[in-house]
Amino acid sequence: MTRYANFDEKGRSIAISNAIPDGEESSYHPVPDDVHGTIVVKDGKKIRELNAKEIEAILTEITLKTRALEVRSKRNRLLLEADVLTQMDRWEGYSDAKKKKITAYKQGLRDITKQKGFPTDVTFPEMPE
Repeated sequence: MTRYANFDEKGRSIAISNAIPDGEESSYHPVPDDVHGTIVVKDGKKIRELNAKEIEAILTEITLKTRALEVRSKRNRLLLEADVLTQMDRWEGYSDAKKKKITAYKQGLRDITKQKGFPTDVTFPEMPE
């Protein structure tokens, strides 16, 4: 039975099926009978199984992207919490020193993705008192 694969822009399989879904004829390619794995790649015109090193690289990439999303999510939540500090009715009552600390804190959050160790080794700034 012929299997068919659909590939992403990097040539990695994103779907393998025993039949081509209706309307997707141009997106699916036949997988050779000697390719038995479920993780395949399109190398130019050749379709082959990924080796262990390639699979490890993909898993590392996914792990880093997931960690980056987690860091950005936390950063966004902290920025939303800090927005309360900069509401006009509160902001006007702060000293210049406190305004500078709050401004620096929010900038530190915005710059979190610029840290050398991002996304695996980041330090979040402390919210000022």
